Amino acid sequence: MSSASFNQNVYVNVVLRSTFCLLSTVGNGLVICIILKNKNAIRDGFNVLLLQLALGDFFIGFGNGVRVLESLLSHYKLLSVTPINCFLVELPLLLGSNLSQLIMFLIAVDRFISIQKLHGFLLINNKNFIWTRAFFCVFFAVFASLAALIGISSDAPEGIAACHVTLGWSQSYMVYYSIMTTFFSITILGDTSVRS
Repeated sequence: MSSASFNQNVYVNVVLRSTFCLLSTVGNGLVICIILKNKNAIRDGFNVLLLQLALGDFFIGFGNGVRVLESLLSHYKLLSVTPINCFLVELPLLLGSNLSQLIMFLIAVDRFISIQKLHGFLLINNKNFIWTRAFFCVFFAVFASLAALIGISSDAPEGIAACHVTLGWSQSYMVYYSIMTTFFSITILGDTSVRS
């Protein structure tokens, strides 16, 4: 790839990610503020799920902002491209992605239980259940994100000019992440088709 082409790609990346960062952080930040300000909304299990989804998407937007900074620092050789550096740069995106996928899955289950009036219908709006579920969702997202450190390579790869999300991931974490994202996607789509 020529130097001019690489420079153009860096600047396109910066513009696109900056736009996405701005829209995502502002939009999801507003959703978070609105739900937190409304005392009645925070008592509803579905609204707490929406709050967590907005939080996950906020982290994805923030992570894109971090990636803008990383792209510029790497481009001007102010940041070395190593698996650990890339993991730190990608952590907000990974955390947001893990949380958002889990919450989308739980929203699908929540709506299915509500529509079908299943046995757990009363449980999904129980205050203790709502906040226990919220805690475990955040715990899972943090744990699943930090698990990428297990077996991460410490060697700086040759010929890599910028970070990417899987740089340094172990083969087992890549398999786990692929299975997890496939499972969540299929179950969300499956739940949607059952309801319609």
